[in-house]
Amino acid sequence: MLTLLDRVEALEARAGLRKPPLPTRILPTGSSLAGRALARLILGERLTHRSFDSATHTYRLSSPIEILRNDCRWDIADLWLNAPTNDPGRRARFKEYFLDATTLATITPHEREWARGVIRAEAA
Repeated sequence: MLTLLDRVEALEARAGLRKPPLPTRILPTGSSLAGRALARLILGERLTHRSFDSATHTYRLSSPIEILRNDCRWDIADLWLNAPTNDPGRRARFKEYFLDATTLATITPHEREWARGVIRAEAA
């Protein structure tokens, strides 16, 4: 049975007066591809497959991004881009992934320090 407080909170949420709490974000293992991608995103980088491959020597970025979105509950934004290729007249279409300003503003000191630790571990 719902209490009066439960009913009021439900009505406020429906009317847009109260935002639901953000789901708890999970930090993946720092040595995983998802962890390595998230560390860069937390520190404000915008990632494409090519930039992530250059930094981590991996094959694919979209899979770790999906893990971060679906399993770790991170709100990762993306933007379709296109750029010329080495083939004359051909352009490649690809995504750029990033944390928007609202999400970056919610990064905790613990999450930021975790990200710095991941980057330091990669450099070692």
